[in-house]
Amino acid sequence: MNTSTPKILLPAIALTSMILGSCAGSDPVHEAAVALDESIDSAMTANNYALAIELIDSLNKTYNLEIDLRKASDTKRAKAYEGLSVTEIPRLDSLISVTKYEISVAEGEFVSKQPSASLPTYLVLKSAAKSDFAAAAGVQGRVNTGDDARDTPWTLAVNAGRDIGLERVDITCSDGAKYTLSTPVSDGQMASISPESAETLAQHLYDNPSVQATSIVFTGSKGNTKATLSEAQSASIAQAWNLAKLNSRLYSALVERERVERQLQIARDQLANTPATAE
Repeated sequence: MNTSTPKILLPAIALTSMILGSCAGSDPVHEAAVALDESIDSAMTANNYALAIELIDSLNKTYNLEIDLRKASDTKRAKAYEGLSVTEIPRLDSLISVTKYEISVAEGEFVSKQPSASLPTYLVLKSAAKSDFAAAAGVQGRVNTGDDARDTPWTLAVNAGRDIGLERVDITCSDGAKYTLSTPVSDGQMASISPESAETLAQHLYDNPSVQATSIVFTGSKGNTKATLSEAQSASIAQAWNLAKLNSRLYSALVERERVERQLQIARDQLANTPATAE
């Protein structure tokens, strides 16, 4: 008895095998999604939570049809945010503690001033506060206090000594560096220069303690005025900028600390409401 397969059936069997092999074979898109999911797991194992979150976002955006992997990634995302928050909180607490100490040291060199009952108080360097700024041409760095300090942490007050229709000031330093500062708000004699305009000058003075702002030229629509700057006036610029920078750093760190705390709570709430089989 001939039990061999008829030759006419061989092509059909081969075609069927190819079809079945194709169905059971690899899906390049699925394999790529699985590989990305494995990278997420590796990042989580390495405690690289920021990278894990980035990869999870990529998985959800690129492979939107991989429903099972995307569902599992929700739990992984919550765990990644939990891990990231737990890591960030001690760092922020340390930054807050150090910044508060630096502020307390810096503030010891300042005194509070209030020009009138209708105007807010500000801090000025003690040595610069000894002279009567309103009576003579010069500059005075001031650290703003209260709610307004968030928008304008510090200002550089300038006094031309007389009404010249003040429009700008030019300051020269002992190392030859020169800075032109605009005065968009002025009563003709006195003005407050914005921190953005004076920041480069202030940082230069702070980063180079041996350098001093030595002279200033006031330019206005009605004429010019020149003045020599004292060591105290120069120091007030640098120190006001530094204290304002510390205050801004503390505020930002406190806001970030609160955000991370909320992020941690949200992640833990999500994990608490996730079935154990979700992974």
